[in-house]
Amino acid sequence: PMEELSIGGSRYFLLIKDDYSHFRTVYFMKNKSEVNQHVKEFILSAKTITGNKIKTVRSDNGLEFNNEEFKRILEEK
Repeated sequence: PMEELSIGGSRYFLLIKDDYSHFRTVYFMKNKSEVNQHVKEFILSAKTITGNKIKTVRSDNGLEFNNEEFKRILEEK
């Protein structure tokens, strides 16, 4: 967590980078539990934004990425 809250009251952020186009999106979050929703949003908008499909997902293997709901989201898409 960030030591100081952001202006909007967030303590965490999620940075998603498309390695092919180098497009980056940052989501500010009050709780780590918001990761799954933001990943869903990014997956839905990625083709429109970058013009490419997502083929591989890499993460730091944090618990917010290593859970059944996250795996289900990736399997659906």
